[in-house]
Amino acid sequence: MKTIYLHIGFHKTGSTTLQTFLYQHEKSLLDQGLYIPLACRQRRSSIIHSNLSWDLLGSNSFDASLGTAEDLRHEVQNCNAEKILITDEGLSRIRTPQTLLNLFPGMACHVIAYTRDPHSAAASFYSETLKFGSSKPFSLWLQSGNREFADHNRLLERWRRSDANLSSTGLDEPDVKSGGLVSHFCKQVGVAPPEANASNSNSRISYQEAIALYYCNGILELLADEIPPAQRVKLHDRIRRLIRKEMKESLIPYGLTESQMDMLEEAFGPAKVRVFGSDADFKLPLEVCDRIRAIVKNKIFDEILQKRAAGLETFQPSPRP
Repeated sequence: MKTIYLHIGFHKTGSTTLQTFLYQHEKSLLDQGLYIPLACRQRRSSIIHSNLSWDLLGSNSFDASLGTAEDLRHEVQNCNAEKILITDEGLSRIRTPQTLLNLFPGMACHVIAYTRDPHSAAASFYSETLKFGSSKPFSLWLQSGNREFADHNRLLERWRRSDANLSSTGLDEPDVKSGGLVSHFCKQVGVAPPEANASNSNSRISYQEAIALYYCNGILELLADEIPPAQRVKLHDRIRRLIRKEMKESLIPYGLTESQMDMLEEAFGPAKVRVFGSDADFKLPLEVCDRIRAIVKNKIFDEILQKRAAGLETFQPSPRP
């Protein structure tokens, strides 16, 4: 009987590290009998079957040229390997996991999930949305359905009700902390752990970067009628790179304000540790905008700042206490 290993994340639990390791060692893993399907993979320097969850969730990001859920099912069914690995943290968003499991009838499905404390997961998740264009204040972001994706234990309940064999491990558990995430994962899928763990991960943005991105994203929303969407995406990517390159002074790691931590404790209960990046709200927009203008040096962007800078004062990352 074939065994399917479904790595479902969760979000912000080291998935990028694992997926980079899989990309770097795919051949040696195949030599050990672990096959990683080609269908539904994104084209990047890591292995992630994003198109599978996009297909099952009906996402606008779905790209049929990367392969469909049916293509993946057919590939798994017809491969010679006894052990198959599928990895995509987007699968954790599926509301009826049995729909996914039904793609692999007659096969043993083992679901692998890593979890973390919801308070720290939410902070990390929010900072990630800033990197990808969000201008939502933290309070609105938390209220708009994202609370669910930081509550890993709640998400696990869906999978416990399925036919899968579920293995969930907290990142703070001794087995993970002592041996490393990659080694722990390798043991779960029955392959030899690497001599050295993969170190690639999503780079954590600083407090200053979060400030700059927050206002840049808001400005780009104001440009919606003036710059085509594709051009806005390119401009946003360029801004991200410039901010990361130029903001090299003593950076404060991104963390929550006290008021934001209060919101999380109201949502998830008391935190084990209350850690803040800063107790102050983000800087005033005009001060930040001057720095952004000096970094970005884009004519259209500069004009919009001059025309509408006053409107940016409405952008607040969290309500003032």
